[in-house]
Amino acid sequence: PMSQVEGGSWTAASVAHAARADALIVLGDASAAQEAVDAVDPTKLPEPDRTFILVSSERVRCRLALDAGDPAKAEAIARGLVDRLRSAGVRLMVAEGLVSLGRALTASGRVADAEQALAEAIESAERTGERRLLWEALALSSSLHAERGDHEAALDLRRRAATIVRGIAAGLDDDLGARFLSQDDVRAILEP
Repeated sequence: PMSQVEGGSWTAASVAHAARADALIVLGDASAAQEAVDAVDPTKLPEPDRTFILVSSERVRCRLALDAGDPAKAEAIARGLVDRLRSAGVRLMVAEGLVSLGRALTASGRVADAEQALAEAIESAERTGERRLLWEALALSSSLHAERGDHEAALDLRRRAATIVRGIAAGLDDDLGARFLSQDDVRAILEP
């Protein structure tokens, strides 16, 4: 059996690999991001670390699949994650999988299915208080409503997302808040 120290080092290594993969995606280095996420091994971690790292790494895998132009693979990863979380009775973080699923379905052109996944993500995030996921799901849903011409619903969803974003920024120190507000997806939701 693994000692607490060894378990802690597995956790630290997996967290580092998952965070590195996220950063490498932002930097546009998909190959290195894939290498980092492949180094994550959540099976050796205790709960709840295993679930947190699983969600983080699967989100990265979804994003890599989408960036590679493979929405079917991204959908399979996201559905697998949502199913795994639900079958384990995990409520927290289901919205993360549903937002990834919504992105994959949108990329596949399956707008109605994407809207359904995002509606579930919104409901889940509201229930569990996951503000980051809530504003992301609201923003994505707003875009889908706007694309199909439902501008009133799109505006309402966008306003809700912007309110959450401002609330998150207000709770951060000035430097971190400014960096958060300067992110492309955050700026997009705040711009008129």
